[in-house]
Amino acid sequence: EQTFKTAQVPVTPVLISGSQDGPYDLSLASTLEIIVDGLTTRLQVNASNYADLRAATAYEIVRDLNSQSASLAWRTINGGNRVTVFDASNTAEEIQINAGVLQKALGLPVVSVRNIYLYVNGILQSFKGTTE
Repeated sequence: EQTFKTAQVPVTPVLISGSQDGPYDLSLASTLEIIVDGLTTRLQVNASNYADLRAATAYEIVRDLNSQSASLAWRTINGGNRVTVFDASNTAEEIQINAGVLQKALGLPVVSVRNIYLYVNGILQSFKGTTE
């Protein structure tokens, strides 16, 4: 086989989910860096978007962070108690969050997450390209 084809795109979206339930203390948190397919997006906590930075809800975080980037999408999960972030275009191959205060507060892992691993002769390949 020379070509990897799928009937639907994307195979599955790349996403990272937080492991901490809210409310969240964001009083010391300021920025969050997310790398999607090698491009870094830096998000900033905007205090005016929260009723109380010491008890921020997952809904407030989603609203704040969604307003800052068209390339990322945030949603609540776990009954509205946690957050998850994914590539808004649904075409990204890899996502990673850099370590920081906000990352830790939300319980977001700092590992690189890929939605598919395709190997040819033991070498990791990209799945991007022509799909049908």
